[in-house]
Amino acid sequence: MTSSIKGVSWALVIAGPLLVMAVKGYDYWEGRGKAAEAERNKAAAAAKVAAAAEYPTCGDAQDYHLSFLQPQIRVPLRLDCWSGWVKLPGQTNFRARNQGRLWLLPWDGSPALEFGADTTQWLGAVKFTNFRLRGDGDAAEVSIDKK
Repeated sequence: MTSSIKGVSWALVIAGPLLVMAVKGYDYWEGRGKAAEAERNKAAAAAKVAAAAEYPTCGDAQDYHLSFLQPQIRVPLRLDCWSGWVKLPGQTNFRARNQGRLWLLPWDGSPALEFGADTTQWLGAVKFTNFRLRGDGDAAEVSIDKK
């Protein structure tokens, strides 16, 4: 019986450190994978910001101010340039309707948000209250929801 205990003890002495090294190695490689994924996400976000910067503001762009007295506007759209600023009251839910694709560029330098042709309306509270638009179609209808 003592020889089997000694055998188990030696097995633990040998296998224990190997098990610890295997777990540490897994943690190391998993951490490297997460770091690489974070770098890829950062590069993708930078590419989106750079892509948004490729489009200038339209030469005939004008700013639009929505309020609860004027809760709806039509913003002319073009694919090759951004509209003027669309300015909303703070803490506002809004809706943007367009028949084609629509891009929304926040004032704070965040990446542009893209909405596909099948997503012709979007509703939500935004942390930013100023943005520019560009897209397919002739105009987007932007409206704020009355509280």
